[in-house]
Amino acid sequence: MNLSSIFFSFPWVNPVWFGGVLSIRICKSEITKMCEWLLKVVVRASLNKADLACAATSIAFTCWFIWKFCYKAVIEGRPPSPLAAISAISTVELEFVDAVTAARLNCPLPTPVETASYTWIPPVLPRVKINLDAA
Repeated sequence: MNLSSIFFSFPWVNPVWFGGVLSIRICKSEITKMCEWLLKVVVRASLNKADLACAATSIAFTCWFIWKFCYKAVIEGRPPSPLAAISAISTVELEFVDAVTAARLNCPLPTPVETASYTWIPPVLPRVKINLDAA
């Protein structure tokens, strides 16, 4: 199985590609190699540099979540939900854009809340303290 078959062969991936921000319609006969397909998508859209970066981000997240949802389908034994995939992709894309924007604006990261520092004090005899990790 190659990348093209993973990202384009399953029936549930068509709505994921079309439902994303790029609204890509998949024509399987046009896809022989992933890199050639990506080039066609970019050339057809005639994107400027900023839009190209956004498109690349969207395509990368879409591929990641298709891969992730395929794996989850194998583990759970049921077909993935295109709507769940689209929602997850949209959420991550927005978080990514927010993080990049904050970094560009030099926004300080949230500072962690200070917690009190505690030191262990042994119990008074005849008591015994036993710690158990129940993972």
